[in-house]
Amino acid sequence: MICTYKLSGQVEITEAAVNLILQIHPIIVIKQRSGQLSCIAGLRSFQLAVCRLPPSYKIPILMVSNIPSDEIGNISAADVYLTNLLYGLESEAWGLSFVQIWQALELRSNLTPDLNSKTHLANVLGINRRRLSPKQPPLCSELRATLSSNGDDL
Repeated sequence: MICTYKLSGQVEITEAAVNLILQIHPIIVIKQRSGQLSCIAGLRSFQLAVCRLPPSYKIPILMVSNIPSDEIGNISAADVYLTNLLYGLESEAWGLSFVQIWQALELRSNLTPDLNSKTHLANVLGINRRRLSPKQPPLCSELRATLSSNGDDL
């Protein structure tokens, strides 16, 4: 199994972070007729858990049943497709929102201890640090003055 993730080598993902991922994005499995378990969704969470947790760790799963066999392939494909599509958004699209969450998240030092500054965060996201600060809206008086000088009305 390939044990890399988007930020491999840039940010350490702790066991606590992996545990949170497993709670937020559970590994969904079905039991086949042979008795073997098959992961049908949460494959990325499973890969991260296998790569980052000790071999003796009991990885939590969510077992489902009564899924028609012709739907299992669709669910698995949709999981891989949609998670890459939705979670693989360009940094520019979600950078500021991510920074606001990063700043508010008190647990961040437990989850990603080496990601401890805005500068490092900007480097990891591949964006300019200045883009991590929200633009302040112009004051109403400044906006009114700008519009008036252009002959517009507010």
